[in-house]
Amino acid sequence: MKKAIFAAAILVSLALLAAGCQGRYKNGIDVPADYPDELEIYDDAIVFETAEENNKITLFYGTDDDIEDVSEFYGALMQSLQLICSSQDEGRHEYSAEGIGSCYDFEIRAEEAEGKEKKYYDTVVEVTVKFDQDSTELKEKLQGNWMYSGQDGQLFSYLNRSGMYYSIDDNSYMYYENFISELSETYVFFMDDNTIVTKSEAGTTEPYEIAFEEIAGTQVMTMLAEGYPPQHFSHIKNSELDSFKQINETWNKMKGFWQRVGSGGKLGDEYRDLAYNFSDYHFDVYIDGQSTTLGVLYDFVDADTIEHDFGNKLTTANIIFETIDGVDVMTLQYDDAVMHFEKTTLEDYRLETAQTLSADTLGGLQGLWYLVGKEGQITEDQKALGFAYEFTDNEFDTYNNYIMTNFDTEFAFIDEDTFEYTTSTGDIVSVDISFEQIDGIDVMTYTVYSTEYHFIKVTYEEFLAYQTQYITQTKEQMQGFWYMVGSGGEISEDSKNLGFAYKFTENKFTSYSNYHLGSKNVEYSFIDGRTISYKGADGTQYTAQIKFETVEGVDVMTYTYNATDYHFVKTTYEEYMKNADLSQVAIGFWVMIGSDGALSDEVKAEGNAIEFTEDMMTTYMDYAVSLQTSDYEITDDTVIYNFGTGSLKARITFKTVDNEDVLCAVILGQEYYFELSSYEAFMAGS
Repeated sequence: MKKAIFAAAILVSLALLAAGCQGRYKNGIDVPADYPDELEIYDDAIVFETAEENNKITLFYGTDDDIEDVSEFYGALMQSLQLICSSQDEGRHEYSAEGIGSCYDFEIRAEEAEGKEKKYYDTVVEVTVKFDQDSTELKEKLQGNWMYSGQDGQLFSYLNRSGMYYSIDDNSYMYYENFISELSETYVFFMDDNTIVTKSEAGTTEPYEIAFEEIAGTQVMTMLAEGYPPQHFSHIKNSELDSFKQINETWNKMKGFWQRVGSGGKLGDEYRDLAYNFSDYHFDVYIDGQSTTLGVLYDFVDADTIEHDFGNKLTTANIIFETIDGVDVMTLQYDDAVMHFEKTTLEDYRLETAQTLSADTLGGLQGLWYLVGKEGQITEDQKALGFAYEFTDNEFDTYNNYIMTNFDTEFAFIDEDTFEYTTSTGDIVSVDISFEQIDGIDVMTYTVYSTEYHFIKVTYEEFLAYQTQYITQTKEQMQGFWYMVGSGGEISEDSKNLGFAYKFTENKFTSYSNYHLGSKNVEYSFIDGRTISYKGADGTQYTAQIKFETVEGVDVMTYTYNATDYHFVKTTYEEYMKNADLSQVAIGFWVMIGSDGALSDEVKAEGNAIEFTEDMMTTYMDYAVSLQTSDYEITDDTVIYNFGTGSLKARITFKTVDNEDVLCAVILGQEYYFELSSYEAFMAGS
């Protein structure tokens, strides 16, 4: 129909030409002022007709070039950053395309000139542009700078200094972090009154929903993207942006670990016991190498002033970066004190304070310390050991697997951070102690025989709670369907081809071998945070160790049984069964337990079932045989069978419904769910 209208328009134009209006067809007419520049017209073409009505522009033009050249031109144009092509069709004699620009839709149709039109052109083109007023209004609202202010219904004033914002100028937008943008040019399309789509130079498009709302008395623009919580932005003027940028510069200089080195314009060693560790939005206070106050929130009054709540009192400090006696310092100028700090590291600060007196180290050691890491890393393996030291004065007790194994072992310091103790066999052991941060956690590092062990300080109640917590954590990670992909520290196709899998639920597991059901709903329990115990079919009690790690770049659950590691990746029953041969795994007795998205006891009680053998298919209805036929075949995912008066097709898939793994037969558009059973168990339900 569109082609007929298009052809009619051309015929009308040619009729006018014949009537003496040749000038505008030979010389062309002006393109409407609102026609979008990015929707280019073919070079040297002649626009011979335009129409404007109801936010719509239509223009017709002709060119001496052939349809192949025009198609190539538009094919390239559709890759433009400023256009999104939704469909494109290129034939030998015609070309068409549809898509969107910012605030409009477009449609392009080109075809070889026919009949009398051949006298003037080789190719004629019709372009229709429809503008959307709502999207135009949204575009106007979104112009300018939008500073990230919060998410999920909460606003945080301190985010202003992070320099995360969008700058939208016409249809171009840039994203900044720390007031710096490293993104290439991005184009934004305004789709309607609440939707934008961005397009990068690489051609990647991202949709966002836009809403304007008030949160806590502040007008914000909220941006919604799939997979992310609502992000809130505040409109910022350029002058405000400059002010925040100055704060950002001060903020970046402040961040880090600062040791106090002086007061009131003078430097001295007597001040060096105090330190502040400034992070993005809070600071921690250290005295004598130990953190005494954590997470003190601070905010900026202006580029040279911060305020923070300290001791339930709002305190203000001016910030000055200066040089005193050749030392670069940060000065915090309070109403009642002026303190000078030199930038250092937590490790250097603690080393310095530890050397002051061994008593400081001894004091820091007092209490119960739980092993959480080794050799510079916090690891789940170390936590799982349930190992701890409890220091009391100059004695310590040892815990292994959360049980005290040695007690009242005496030790003595030989220097500021090293002590020695004697084992029950008379060996002298030397231990270095240091306090540091690993992965953002304050730890006591216990170095013995050149190996570092990392401990966190806990109460006895917390120590015992870790055992329960660790079991809970491991159990949570285990839940789901796991497919074996390797063993012995290697990922291999041989392991995958075994088709072995486990499905873990809260306290039971089901095993699969070669895509066939093995043991179902085997109860298991935890011995500790890494070991499960279960009873086999023969009544024997078995144990297995569980660990989560990365093998050859793959995140796996390692299941250790009889000193052999088996590696599993998390998947779903549906994905696992896609590799199965239906003609093999379908063999068996299948009882119908549900249909159309749900399982139910009522359906199971109806007594419907299907039994597949290698040469026979039998169906049951109300616990009685309803059909028995050898005239059936399984191809790919489909069972085709003869039911007497014709044949039926059943598409077979495997899926999880109501947490049960089932065979799904789709017959005449309806889903029926079956579980693997036996004839004896089936008839027992009758």
